[in-house]
Amino acid sequence: MKVVRRETRLWILASVVASIFLVIGWYAFLKFKESNIENVVPTLQDVQVQNTNELIVDVTAYCPCSKCNSKKWKGRTIRNGWMYKFKEQGIKICAVDPIVIPLDSKIIYDGVEYEAKDVGGLIKGNKIDILLDTHKDTLKFGVKKDQKIIIKE
Repeated sequence: MKVVRRETRLWILASVVASIFLVIGWYAFLKFKESNIENVVPTLQDVQVQNTNELIVDVTAYCPCSKCNSKKWKGRTIRNGWMYKFKEQGIKICAVDPIVIPLDSKIIYDGVEYEAKDVGGLIKGNKIDILLDTHKDTLKFGVKKDQKIIIKE
C-alpha cells in the first residue's frame, strides 16, 4: 500500500476545493449574465427617449450659499463661471447630470429658459437644479416631481 504524504493530501484537497469554487463561480456568472442582460443593455426605445426634446424630470433649486454648495464651489459653477456673473448678465442657469442633459444646453422649464452651466453631486439622472437668488427662495421652491422640460442643444 502506497503512503501519501500529508502535504500531498492537502494539495489535492485544495485543488479540488478551488475547482469546485471555479465551477460554482462560472455557473453563477452565466446565470447572472443571462438574467440581467436586459437590464444592462439599453434598448432602442430607451435611447430614443433620451434624444427627444422633451424630458420628464424632478426639479429642485439651489443658491450660491454655503448650505447649497461646498466651500470649494461656493458661488462657482463647473464651467468656471461665477453664479453672480450669470445673474448680472440675465442668464438663468441650472445644474444637470451631463450624461442625461449636455452641458451648455438650453432648457425651458415653466416658460423660463435656463442654461445648463453647472453640475451637482446630487444631480443624477432625470433631475435638474435651478439657481435662485436666496436660500429662502430655494426652501420655498421645494421639490417638484415629474415636471416636463424642453431641451434645446
